[in-house]
Amino acid sequence: MATSTSLNELKENFFLCSVCLDQFNEPKVLPCLHRYCSLCLKTVIQASNDGTIKCPMCKQVCKVPNEVADGFKTDFHLKSVLEFLNLQKSVNNGELKECISCSKKNKVFAYCFKCGDFLCEQCYKFHKKSRMFKDHQPHILKLASAEAMNLTLEELSALTEDPRCHIHVKQQAQLCCSTCRNVPVCMPCTYSKHKGHDLHEVNELARHERILLESKLTEINIQKSRLYELPGKLSENTAEKTETLKIQHKQLLCKLKDDKKKVTTEREGLMDINNRRDGEKLQIRSGRKKS
Repeated sequence: MATSTSLNELKENFFLCSVCLDQFNEPKVLPCLHRYCSLCLKTVIQASNDGTIKCPMCKQVCKVPNEVADGFKTDFHLKSVLEFLNLQKSVNNGELKECISCSKKNKVFAYCFKCGDFLCEQCYKFHKKSRMFKDHQPHILKLASAEAMNLTLEELSALTEDPRCHIHVKQQAQLCCSTCRNVPVCMPCTYSKHKGHDLHEVNELARHERILLESKLTEINIQKSRLYELPGKLSENTAEKTETLKIQHKQLLCKLKDDKKKVTTEREGLMDINNRRDGEKLQIRSGRKKS
């Protein structure tokens, strides 16, 4: 799922683990798509005794693969982003780093994602021009350039290399093992530790994961729209209820006034009847006395 969002536009807390409140270290992804450091996830798993954990953020229950944190997928893309941000910090701080080519300590100038290390200015120029490093050239980035400062997630994905095998770290991973939560594996692993496992070609798996993420994103956007509409609906509902209550209050006051008027009229009528009866009784008594 391509995006044109610049890395500089992402807020710092986007890269913080909600457990340790520090920058992600070896980020792992739960089925609910929330991410945590591998060590933080181990702590959460150790507190559970039934082979399941609750996501610390959304509380969704998920099964722990093989009851270890490493069973969850590593977010290689986020890991690459974090590595790149740390590179930018090195440039901004003017740190001295050892060049992978000449082994001299110089200010950080460029980074070769193929070599996985820094280049000084002279070696950067040689790296860019030499035919020996032809396959490296699409993966070299001049760190202090405007291009690097405004790098998007999509552009970073194009620069970074494919994941390395989780066992043979010097080997590029051609496959992913679905049996082991999509860990990257090299060809030799298919004949040893991952023999007989459900293996998929990296691009095929990436397409499948992209479809899943797009459906999740669509659902999130729908919920986001509903959430943003909620204050307006609440305001409308509150105004409507307030107006209804005012009308009901007015109607109730009118009814109370009418009832009071009726009671007063009835009371006055009863008093008039009583007065007439008292007058008649007096007249009868006066007539008896005269006779």
